[in-house]
Amino acid sequence: MSNDVLNAAHPAKAVWSYVEQMDFGHLREAIGEWAEIEPTDLRVLMSLWLYACIEGVGSARQVALLSETHPGFRWLRRGQILNHQMLSDFRWDGAAIVDKHILHGLVSLWSEGLVSIASLSDGCVRVRASNALKFRRLATFDYLLAAAEERILRLRQEIETDLRLSRRRLRAVG
Repeated sequence: MSNDVLNAAHPAKAVWSYVEQMDFGHLREAIGEWAEIEPTDLRVLMSLWLYACIEGVGSARQVALLSETHPGFRWLRRGQILNHQMLSDFRWDGAAIVDKHILHGLVSLWSEGLVSIASLSDGCVRVRASNALKFRRLATFDYLLAAAEERILRLRQEIETDLRLSRRRLRAVG
């Protein structure tokens, strides 16, 4: 467990609480060799990717770096040993199931107002908690679902194309 102290309302804590409730049975089957990993390790990997998507980060290298330097990512890492290759393998080996969990996590956490929302537009302007209630009133579940799916696809493409996009977007929201 990380020595970082996060306040109770920090989005990383909401992400961890959500991921703790997940069933990893289908994911274990899909990722084959990863099936031997302890459940805590899968929760760490899933929580890092969910938080990365919330923060607009699509690169495994960037997630690995942030898990050493950024308080929220570091707290979610929970002292586990990992690197960008492990993060990338997890993300790609179970892509369909991981994407599904990330999608449901994004929609659930956003709709419940448990995390601040990075805008679903390319600008990734953060909507603060005070605006979250207004956003929830205006947004339908279908809109959130479609927007979250689009974001996941865009971030997955970013992994293959340009790490600089993640860095610029993270600086803009951090």
